[in-house]
Amino acid sequence: MSLTVLVVDDDEDIRRLLALTLSRDPGVTVVGAAGDGEAAVEFVRYERPKIVLMDLLMPRLDGLEATRRIKQEWPRTKVIVLTALTEEAYRLAAYNSGADGFLNKREIATALLPAIREITSSA
Repeated sequence: MSLTVLVVDDDEDIRRLLALTLSRDPGVTVVGAAGDGEAAVEFVRYERPKIVLMDLLMPRLDGLEATRRIKQEWPRTKVIVLTALTEEAYRLAAYNSGADGFLNKREIATALLPAIREITSSA
C-alpha cells in the first residue's frame, strides 16, 4: 500500500526537490502539490492524502493555520512541517497547531523518508 503525500510550499523548486526525494521510495506516491495553505486545505478536503508536507511561511494562509485546519477536519492525516526556520519557537508553534513532525529543510535529503516512516508506523 502506497503512502500518498501532498507537498505544500510556495517555492516551486522546493516542491520539485521534495517530489524527487520522495520518488526514491516506491512505497510513497506524491499525489499533488500546493503553493499555499489555502490550496493545501482544499486539496486535503477532496483527495485525502495520508501525509502533508507543509511549509510554514506562505501567502494566503500560512502553514500553521493550514495545519490547524487540516488536523481539525481530518485528524488522521499526518502533517510534517518543513521549514528553514530553526528557532525552537517555530517547532513549538508547529506542534501546537497539530503537526505530527517537524524538519529543517536542510535535513530533507537524509531525514524526510525516515520521518514519514516514523509517523506512519505509529498510526
